[in-house]
Amino acid sequence: KTAFTGFLNYIAEGSKHYKISLEKFVGRNFYNIFEYFSPANLPLLFQLKALVTHYSNVGKYFKDERLKAAFTFQNMYLGLSPYDAPATYSLLQYTELAEGVWFPMGGMYAGIEALTAVAERLGVRFVYNAPVKRLHVEGARVVSAETENSQVYEADIFVGNADLPYIYKDLLPPNAEADNLDKKLYTCSTIMFYWGVDKRYEQVAHHNIFLGGDYKASFDQIFNVHTLPEQPSFYVHAPARTDAAAAPEGQDTLYVLVPVGHMDQANRQDWDAMVNRARETVFARLEKEMGIHDLREHIKFEIVHTPITWKEKFNLAKGAAFGLSHNFWQVGFLRPQNRHAQYKNLYFAGASTHPGTGLPIVLLSAKLTTQRILKEARALAVKSAQALKAARAQKRSTSI
Repeated sequence: KTAFTGFLNYIAEGSKHYKISLEKFVGRNFYNIFEYFSPANLPLLFQLKALVTHYSNVGKYFKDERLKAAFTFQNMYLGLSPYDAPATYSLLQYTELAEGVWFPMGGMYAGIEALTAVAERLGVRFVYNAPVKRLHVEGARVVSAETENSQVYEADIFVGNADLPYIYKDLLPPNAEADNLDKKLYTCSTIMFYWGVDKRYEQVAHHNIFLGGDYKASFDQIFNVHTLPEQPSFYVHAPARTDAAAAPEGQDTLYVLVPVGHMDQANRQDWDAMVNRARETVFARLEKEMGIHDLREHIKFEIVHTPITWKEKFNLAKGAAFGLSHNFWQVGFLRPQNRHAQYKNLYFAGASTHPGTGLPIVLLSAKLTTQRILKEARALAVKSAQALKAARAQKRSTSI
């Protein structure tokens, strides 16, 4: 058995996981626990290897530790450790290698602009620079959203696409569920460097992965100690390789993503020191492995994001860049639902609700939430019509 044979079998398994997951778990809503743990679904948990860790499973296909790392690091796309993530996530490698990696010309924000334009053509009005500070409730309903400038918006239905734990903790009245969410497992965070560079480095491709030396230790330090590994892995993105408009001619736009643990009040975390160490690691490895000796002298400007940024600017709980984690107990129906259990007209979309994190999955969450709203709105309309019909019949009977 060769490594290439193992590769073909591994990708075949990833294809199976992808298709079953999308049809049976990821691409649908679950309205009760019996739908999720139905007799038809229970065998699929074993077919998808949901109770087996990704790293232990990959050992059935590859023996070389470098290949095991090469076919499991993609778990970090979801902020997960391959030593904890279910083997189901071999679907990541399948989608990347079989369906390809796509890049929106104009950058990721071009996708946001396109969706905004579609919504505006359909009559949606966006109110910018108006953060919501509170959701007002009455009984089992949210009745209005109040912004920081004290503007109040009333509606029949509310959809929250901020991080779900933040909405529970900061926007809704105090409740036990917010405390329960705080005890759940969260994904990792990141230190991000955004560099404008006045020189072009052709040896840097569009996508570049640099893995740390001690693979398992690095994940332990990220997910258990919640710190920066001694030998950090990182990713370098150079969009100008695909989209010339991403940087001025002869210059470069680079961003570097360095995985790190999320914020942890139980441990002292010196983010300034970690940022400096991460930056020096990147410079040293680019010099050693790509022959880039003068990058620091050609950086025109630098923007840095840390877990503190993710928490304070983007309202991500614990500064976890990918929201709630995805273990067996935090996926499917067991993940926070996309409708609030108490406030029936409050729905959610985003990384910390069903089906989970990652840009394609977050967009899918919006689709599933829309489907649920439409289904429940129709059911409510039918129920209201039946009640009205019954009331009219009762009135006629009383008149006779």
